[in-house]
Amino acid sequence: MKKTLAIMGMFAAAVGCTDVKSGATVDDFEAKRAALLAKPRQMMTDNDGNDFVYYSRKLPVTEEAFIGSRIGYVAKTRCETMIYCPWSAGFGYFTVPDVGDVYTNSVPYQDTYNPIQKFFAMGKDPLQMAIDFCRREKREPFLGIRMNDTHDSGYDELFPPWKRANPDCLFGTKTNRPNRCSWSAVDFENPKTRAHMLTFMRQFLEKYDVEGIEYDFFRHCQLFKSVAWTTSQETSRATQAQLDLMSGFMAELRALSEEFGRKRGKPILVAIRVPDSFEYNLCVGIDLERWLKEKSADLVIAGGYWQFSPWRGTVDKIHALGAKCYVSLDESRIGWNARAYKHGVLPGRDGLAFYAARIAAAMAEGADGVCFFNCQGNSLAQFASVDPNATEGISKLYFAVERGSGGYEPNSYIYYGNRFSTMPDLDPARPHAMKPASVYAFDVTVGDDPASPVAKARPPKIEANLLVNLAQKADVRLRVNGQTLAAPAFTSDDSTNGVFRFDVPLSCITRGPNRIEVESPSTVPAGQVLKLVDFVLKYSYPPDKKAR
Repeated sequence: MKKTLAIMGMFAAAVGCTDVKSGATVDDFEAKRAALLAKPRQMMTDNDGNDFVYYSRKLPVTEEAFIGSRIGYVAKTRCETMIYCPWSAGFGYFTVPDVGDVYTNSVPYQDTYNPIQKFFAMGKDPLQMAIDFCRREKREPFLGIRMNDTHDSGYDELFPPWKRANPDCLFGTKTNRPNRCSWSAVDFENPKTRAHMLTFMRQFLEKYDVEGIEYDFFRHCQLFKSVAWTTSQETSRATQAQLDLMSGFMAELRALSEEFGRKRGKPILVAIRVPDSFEYNLCVGIDLERWLKEKSADLVIAGGYWQFSPWRGTVDKIHALGAKCYVSLDESRIGWNARAYKHGVLPGRDGLAFYAARIAAAMAEGADGVCFFNCQGNSLAQFASVDPNATEGISKLYFAVERGSGGYEPNSYIYYGNRFSTMPDLDPARPHAMKPASVYAFDVTVGDDPASPVAKARPPKIEANLLVNLAQKADVRLRVNGQTLAAPAFTSDDSTNGVFRFDVPLSCITRGPNRIEVESPSTVPAGQVLKLVDFVLKYSYPPDKKAR
């Protein structure tokens, strides 16, 4: 029946038939979709949806308190779209009534609890309150669905009844874990998994009027049990049959949202959040090229726990396949426990300068916009208040690598997943070791235009900071776009780390990728190997006197 619905939907689109309920032709419906996709949408935010899982005991049980605790900050931003994920964790475990398994447990975390029953008694649930908020604030409400969230692998409170009742759908058990992925992940090759998701998605669409749906494959990048249990790189990939199966399932999900969109006379947009490597996605089971060719999604949100390559290649390929491309700006997991950052020897990856650089770089590489993930409260209000088309004049920190390898990594889901990365080895968790008298080259994307009116009126000071594992100065040289920079200053935070600080002439910089070349000295202190730990271009504008 579900396949028949999908076929009927495609046939209707082909012949331009009329929807009986809405009276609109399919041509009209597609025109509405095109208009929706064309409307300004340059900033999205994913609420992460755990408001009820970690609800403060200090807050009253009111809609105002719920909105004010996290969601309300979106009103202070330029975000046109808010993705709300009514998660608790697990597959089909939600903080809404009568959809999937209803989460009523509490996670023992500081002074928090789950007030869901009290809100239900008032006739309130978080998703509907989020939708109502978006309507009041003229923002688009999207429903966020985590495809295979496995935070429940470490918390019994988050392990849902459906998984307990269907252990054959899981990748393993607590005592019998796969080589990759999480034991509590669900296997989409099992028809019960797909049937359960279609059931709860129908329940969502029957009950909630949303503008779009985001299917989040970064929570987490695991679809097939056989991929998780493989013992070699050669077999650590989805088979063609599995790719076909998942492509068919995505078409079914699309047909389902189309069914409800036609009933309401307005399209429901579909977004997918996936890794930015087409090849890595294929290994996991995501045939992104096929999904876009078959129109199973309208928007792609690229990136998440990591970034494989500069954005331009991914953006161009997604655009060529007819979809919009947004860059996922997740919070960084680099530097929060490193001495070099704590002591201020190198700036950390947080604050406006860091996010303004990421926004500017994404837009310079052709992205349609950005999506903030795991950014909340006043921080979100600050970062997302920036006009993505007018970042000139805001001081920035352009890091070679922004998010790093903290937490989940590409290797967590397939063997040697890092082989698809073309990003520099300048993550403090995996520094780049250099041979004597060698050169290491990489690109850093700059979103600022040196020829802009702002740069001419308020020329920025640019400094390249290179964090190394040396505590004393050595003959390290740096070239930017072929120009050798003057000898650097050197500072050290302790006996293990030091920073070379190079002044960079504005004339060296271009908007877009900038080639950085580090040349190591012929000798280093005895017994040491020079390691490049981190790199950042500090772009500092003087105060705007006119703004005073």
